[in-house]
Amino acid sequence: MNYFITSREDIKTSAIELAQVKRLQIFDYLHQPAKIVTMYYNFAHLDAENKLGTSGRVINLFQFYQRLPYHMDPNFDQPLIKQILNVPGYQVKGNQAERNGKVRIRVNQDNNRLYYVDYLE
Repeated sequence: MNYFITSREDIKTSAIELAQVKRLQIFDYLHQPAKIVTMYYNFAHLDAENKLGTSGRVINLFQFYQRLPYHMDPNFDQPLIKQILNVPGYQVKGNQAERNGKVRIRVNQDNNRLYYVDYLE
């Protein structure tokens, strides 16, 4: 298996992503198995895959190592956010959890979807 590593597939396609799709097509022509590995999670990856024609050929590292499904249901976000923020000894205020008056966990969203989480010291 051949793997091409990139930051992420985005709906606003860059030249790098287009080059990776062309590379996949070359490997297909040569009958060589290939996949794209993304480092950053992108909740709009399904739309990007459909646009680029890479469905089923992308592995996201975060979801792979956390054993999460790659195509997650948007309804999964809010229960997950609650689980992330509800830590014993922390006070939840909006989309962040505080301890001793300092923000320790901050959930960042985009279009009401979980985008990423900051863990602060």
